[in-house]
Amino acid sequence: MFKPLVPASRGEWKRMYTGTIKRLSRQLGRHAHDLADMSEDSLIAAADAMPSSPSRSRGVALQLIRKLSRLRGQKPTVKR
Repeated sequence: MFKPLVPASRGEWKRMYTGTIKRLSRQLGRHAHDLADMSEDSLIAAADAMPSSPSRSRGVALQLIRKLSRLRGQKPTVKR
């Protein structure tokens, strides 16, 4: 029988979530030059194509799109 990994405490939830964000940021950091050249529409399309939990992945990707927009000095146009 399948038993999903469910953290027992709030601290464990936080560690898992923080680790996930760091891993995603690190992976995207490796491709930062490519991402900086992409339009926001293509970034959103890439976020939609991300595997695993679509809603969570899309939310994380949209946060990173907003960060990239701020770094490029543009006002982000992506809304949830």
